[in-house]
Parts: sequence; structure tokens; C-alpha cells
Amino acid sequence: MVDRDEEQLKRLIKRAKELRIEEEKSLLRKRLEGQLLKFTNVVKGYQYRWCVVDPDAGTVEYYEKEDHKRSSKPRGVLNLTYASVCPSDEDSQAFVINAANGDFLKLKAADAKERQFWVNRIRAVAEYHSEKAENNPTIATILDSNSLDSGTTNQNPSNSLSPSASQSSAHGTHFSATGSTKVSPNAVQSVRPTDQTTSSAGPTSQTAVGQLVDYASPSDSDAFPIFCPGGSSDPRAQLRELFRQLEVETHALDKAVDSATVRSPELTAVYKTLLLSKATSQATLSCLKRCLELIKRREVCNSEPSTRIFWPNADGANESKSEVDSTTLCVSPGSGRGSCTGDEQSVGSQESRGSDQWVDSGVFPSPILNMDSEAVSLPVLPGDAQPDDPFEETELGSIEQQKHVVLHLLSQLKLGMDLTKIVLPTFILEKRSILEMFADYLAHPDLFVNINRGEDPEARMIAFVQWYLTAFHAGRKDKIAKKPYNPIIGESFHCCWPISSVESPNSSPPLASISTSHSDAPSTENTNLPNVITYCAEQVSHHPPVTAFHIELPSEQMELNCFVHAKSKFQGMSVSVTMLGKTVLRLGHRNEEYHFAFPTAYARSILTVPWVELGDRVTITCPQTGYSACVIFHTKPIRSNKLHRVSAEIYAPQAADASAIDRGASPTNLVVRVSGEWNSILEFEKYTKGGKKWSIDVNTLKIMRKHVRPIDKQRPEESRRLWQHVTNALRSGNLQLATEKKRELEERQRVSEKFRARHRIPFPVKYFQWDGTSWIFRRPDVAVDPS
Repeated sequence: MVDRDEEQLKRLIKRAKELRIEEEKSLLRKRLEGQLLKFTNVVKGYQYRWCVVDPDAGTVEYYEKEDHKRSSKPRGVLNLTYASVCPSDEDSQAFVINAANGDFLKLKAADAKERQFWVNRIRAVAEYHSEKAENNPTIATILDSNSLDSGTTNQNPSNSLSPSASQSSAHGTHFSATGSTKVSPNAVQSVRPTDQTTSSAGPTSQTAVGQLVDYASPSDSDAFPIFCPGGSSDPRAQLRELFRQLEVETHALDKAVDSATVRSPELTAVYKTLLLSKATSQATLSCLKRCLELIKRREVCNSEPSTRIFWPNADGANESKSEVDSTTLCVSPGSGRGSCTGDEQSVGSQESRGSDQWVDSGVFPSPILNMDSEAVSLPVLPGDAQPDDPFEETELGSIEQQKHVVLHLLSQLKLGMDLTKIVLPTFILEKRSILEMFADYLAHPDLFVNINRGEDPEARMIAFVQWYLTAFHAGRKDKIAKKPYNPIIGESFHCCWPISSVESPNSSPPLASISTSHSDAPSTENTNLPNVITYCAEQVSHHPPVTAFHIELPSEQMELNCFVHAKSKFQGMSVSVTMLGKTVLRLGHRNEEYHFAFPTAYARSILTVPWVELGDRVTITCPQTGYSACVIFHTKPIRSNKLHRVSAEIYAPQAADASAIDRGASPTNLVVRVSGEWNSILEFEKYTKGGKKWSIDVNTLKIMRKHVRPIDKQRPEESRRLWQHVTNALRSGNLQLATEKKRELEERQRVSEKFRARHRIPFPVKYFQWDGTSWIFRRPDVAVDPS
């Protein structure tokens, strides 16, 4: 065997071993449920609890009973990111889960074998999410960005440990047996950089230092300790020397322990103690190294914004615009908005400029050519908007001609792999952006308006479920298994529906069974409010991809706010797209809110003739009235040809003195039951007020065309103008040209994203702002029509 063949064989064996390890880890990262004993402080003892390990969320939840997980919230939730699992040395059944924020769970299994089973599964989930958070620090610390912009530091309410937890920490129980204990990034927030000379400065360092915010001189009690006397007083040099000495001592200890041999039974206990000391020292050093890496990585983020970027003054904004290149954005720290100028240079020439000069000027390469971020006003829609041309998307059909492309792509994928960062072939693209796809869900604005015109909470909830179930057939065609464009960060889409062209809901046949009374609704004080449904959407994040959109009807005081993170996964012969996020419809007249979500979409038979189905369980709630609904989108059974089935039940508020319902019996507060298909006929049956039955055929409902401004009047960052060359190439069947234009857009975004990530520059989101829990519509002024 020649050396080349031997080397190739070694690589194959190594790759096979890596794949086997990955497969074993994936098997461990599955949802786990079971009954364990949990130590409670109330009775100072163990009680049975139903524990759930969620590998997707990276949490451990526990309920009082198994049945409670379907009807109530968990009694407690523990985040496994940077958590450690420590089996007890005294009890072969007990183990402790220590979270990064100081919380802990003390659990006990039935026997030692079951304990090891739970410990292995929880450790696998903890290590997976810890590595994921470490590789993506911006995702792990998304809640910290708000506090950094305001110049404050987040305070963790659960930052203090209980005496028992402190005691266990003192005895070293926080170290994992795997030797890979990690520290939460939140713990790094308390570290302050004390050496201003190492901060990023421009070419003229004297001028730069003058613009920085001076740190207060630390007192003697806060001074950095001198670990290594006689060396440099620089804290970083002290830490490097300290770690060097620790590594030398740890290596000496490891060598001494490894050279020891067990020659008599009397030394067995001593040798076990030595092995424990060796593992503890290695875990400690590994933990400290990770802390140092996090400190170095996020040192700039932990300082004040003004110490990192020289923001232009408000008075000199116009002067700075003339000096900024045409493809760069200027960020304002106060509002999070940005300004942009013309477009004459390529992105490649941007990198030739000094990065320090960009950071000092508060600018970065624009992700969209000639992006207009100066004015945050909404575009004028009713005057310029025109009815959208009804363009029917063609079915994907058989992919036999492109099968080699799909097979090559599938060979690079793994089961359960996230497809967010995977570049998919052009021929599966739909000729619209995701931002526009959500707008098409409002194809029946008459049903949407009818929600606010119900005479009582029951009628309004029924009207809401009707609108919700009839929205999907227009937004997502079941036979068109194509993928919309992935929006570029900063991309936006605007459209509207004039209500004057919408028929009265009372005259619509499917809604005749619902009692509505527009006169019963509280009247608005301003009768001149626009009678137009407006839609505004923006891509607020790229990694992870997050889309935010806002729907509003001022005349009815109806407002819908939503942000969605589309998470796609590869599942062998199908692809699933889960819509994570938060959606709230507010009725200003009624002082009511309707909370709901979107179902998961599945693309089936991706190697033959792809098709789409929905499958999920969605809960709709109105906290103010107590009404709720449960909607189940059924996937195709294995031994059945029934497709696109959906069932729903609407419930009235449960009386406080109502007795428990036996399992299998119909609840007493059931109002309406729905069954049918979301792309065909929906059957409604009402159980209150005499009981009625009616049906809705979604294919006979009139689709109201949205009004969109022509492309020549749109801004450069609006979806249709941004993707117009890709769309035209797809319509003409020129896949090569579409791929080239698509690659140009994506490459420009990558350059901008890479620059902003390197210099910790946040993207100036235009129409939405992060309030700590969700993306909220900023409500800018409406642009004045120059005509």
C-alpha cells in the first residue's frame, strides 16, 4: 500500500469516527420526559415531579403531574446553556443541575442506571447549546444589546445562590465530569476594561482619546490584583503570566498522577482522590480559559457605545454625509436609525478604505445598493399605490431535470440540519419575498375587519378564527412547493387595501351566522382617520433571520404586530419550516388582544413532485375576555390520502367553580367546533345560542388584490425593486442570470455583515425597535407626497 492510499484510508477512518460520534450525540439530543424526585424547600424533602428535557429550547422543565403539561405552565424552567450536571458522590441516585445564572435543580432517579441515563442526555443538550451560544455570541446575548445602548447593565434577579448551592460550589460540585464546564456570557458583564490605550482608535490617536469617555479611576479596593510581582502592571499581561504558571502547575500535576501506580489496596482510595484532583484542576483551567476568551471577545461590547464608535454630531450630520462613501450607512446611537447617500462605488472598494476610519466615522458598507435609510417616514401608499397585477405562480412539478442538483445538495446535508445558512438552488425560488408572502395572508380584508364588528366577545372570537383559517389558502398554495426569497437585512415591503372597495361583512354569505353590529362598537373620536389597511414589513435580523411586520386599520383602531423567525430543518425526504415568534392583534375600541402563532409548513417529496402541507397545534387566546381557541393542522397519515385537514374548537371562559371534566367528555364551555380542509371547505358548528351550522368554501371567497406602488416609485430597499432583476430572470426562464443577480445581492450583504460583526456595529433597524422581549412598530411619520 502506497503512502498516498494509506493517508487516504486514515482520513476515511477519521471521518467515519467523527460521523459516528455526531450520530451518537444526535441520538442523545432527543426530547426526554419522565418522572423524577425533586428536592423542594417547602417540605425539605423529595417529591415526584414530571420532568421534560427540551433539546430545541435547551431547557429542563418540570410539572407537578404529567397531565399538567397540557393545561398549565411548568412549575419551573432551567436553562441548560453553560449549565453543568453533577452526580452526587454520596447518593447513587441523586444529581444536581447547576445553571449559569446560579439556579439549580436537585433531582433523584429510581436507581443508578436511570440516573446515568438522565445525566448523559442532559449533558448532551447542555454541551450542544453551550457550543452554539459560544459560536454565536450575538444570539446568546440578544437581550443585553438594549442595556448596552442605554448605558446600563442588566441585573439578573436570580443572581444569588442559595446556601445549599453555595456549599455545593465550595466543594467543587459545579465542575462537570466531562471537564468542559462553561461560564455564561452574562457573567462577563461585570468586567470593565481599564486600559484605554488598547481601545480601537483612529489614525490620530490623540484626537481619538479626546473624544472617548474617560473611565473613573478605580479605588484601591477595586484595583486589579497583582498576581505576579515583579512583572508588568498591565492586567492583561498579569493574566497571561498567571495562565502560563497555571498551565505549568497543571501539567506537572497530571504527569505526577499518571506516573503513579496502584501497588497495594491501601493506596486505592488515595489514587482515586488524586484522579479527582486531576480532573478538577483540568476543568478549572478550561473554565478560566473560556472566561478569558469571552472577555476578549466581548470587551468592546461591555464598554459604553461612545467608547467604541465616534458617532457624528447631530449638528454636523449634513457635513458628514457629503464625506461618506455612497455605499456606506451612518449610524445614530440614540435612535438606532441610519442615513445613507448615493451609490457610485462598489462594495469591493469599500474594503480598501481603512476600517478604523469607517468605525471612527460611524459608517459601514450598506447591505443594499443605494439604500435609503435617512428618512424613516412611511411611503405614501393610497395616492401612488395601484392594484397588484394577478400573477399566478407556476407549480414546481417534477424535478427530474434538476435531480442531480438536488442530490448533490442532499449529500451535504444531515438529518435535522438547519437550512438557514444553506444556499438553495435557484429553480425552487418563488417570485416574491417572505415579506410579501405574509402580506398575502390578508387576501380577505373583509373577514379581517369583521373581527372588530362582533357584538360580543364570542362573536369576535368566532370571526377571528374564520379569518385565521381562511388566510392560508391565499398566502401558501398547497401545490406550489417553492421557497420565497430570503430577505436582505434592511429590506422592506409596503402595501395597502382600501376599505372603500371592501364589501360589508354583514352581506357576506359565509358570515351570515355571526351576529355583527358595527353601531355597537365604540365610536372613534377622530372621524377623519384613514379607512385603509396598511402593511409594513422589514427584515430586522439576518442571523438569525427575523421578519417583523405591522398591519393597521386606523378607522377601526385595529393593529396587528408580529415578528417571526423562520427556522427550517432537513428531515430526509421533506423540509420543515417552523415559525417562531410572537403575534398580537389589538382592538383599540374593545381593549382586547388576540395572541396567536403560525403553523409549521412542510415541503414533502422533495425528490419527486414536491408539495406543501401544514401541521401544528396553534393556541389562540384573548386574555381580556377569557375566550380561547385550539387549532390543529393535521398532516397526512401514513395509511390515508386525506390531505390538508384542520380542526378547531373555540372555548368560552371557564367558570371558577366549574368541576373537572372527565377525560374523553366534551367540555361544558365549548362554543364552536370546526372541521374541514384549510384549502377547501370549512364546516362550522355552533353549540350556544340555539346552535347553528354553516360552511365556508375558501375557493369561492373573493381575493382582494393588494395595492402596491410601481417599482419606479419604490425605494431601493423595497422588496420588488430590490429583487426585480431576479424576478424578471425567473419569469423569462433564465436561471443562470437569476443566480448571478441573486449572488450579487447576497455577497453584498455578506460584506456588510462581516464588517459590522468585526466592529460590533448594530444595524440601524428602520421601522421597528427591540423592547427587550419583542420587535415593536416604531410608527414613523408618513412621508409627504411632493405632488
